[in-house]
Amino acid sequence: SSDWQDSVLSLTNPTTSPTSHDTSGYQTHVADCDFLRDLPGVSQTLRRGEKLVHEGAPVKYVYHVTRGALRVTQLLHDGGRYISRLLVPGDYFGFASNHRYIHSVEAAIAAVVVRYSKPELDQLIERDPDVSREFLKIACRELVIIAKHAVLLGARRAPERRSEEHTSE
Repeated sequence: SSDWQDSVLSLTNPTTSPTSHDTSGYQTHVADCDFLRDLPGVSQTLRRGEKLVHEGAPVKYVYHVTRGALRVTQLLHDGGRYISRLLVPGDYFGFASNHRYIHSVEAAIAAVVVRYSKPELDQLIERDPDVSREFLKIACRELVIIAKHAVLLGARRAPERRSEEHTSE
């Protein structure tokens, strides 16, 4: 395995899976998170490289990573692919406000996710203040991650901008 895969493996803990899985890779799952105890989910096993979410597809599910690691990618105007982040056990994704996924998500290594119906989760959030608070915390953590990422991207682009400024003088 590559150094990159080894570092991903060190971020993940294969013993964190809340359930065992049948051979189809799907099974009914009751959330391992206490605040989602009343919402049934479906556990799905992914092989390395298997795509779970396609950029632009309608949002049907919110996902919780329970094992492995997932790559979050976005297509660039030039046809390239930008890897924006890595999702590891404990991460959630799929909270698109525009009703479409804004990124694609695929397994970086073998992974397990639990998927929850987005409409059912939205109803639970509206009627249960405890669940609403938990997802507000998740959203705040996501905003911090995005802000840090934006700073890193800006810092990476700064030398390029300075170089462009010098060549245009």
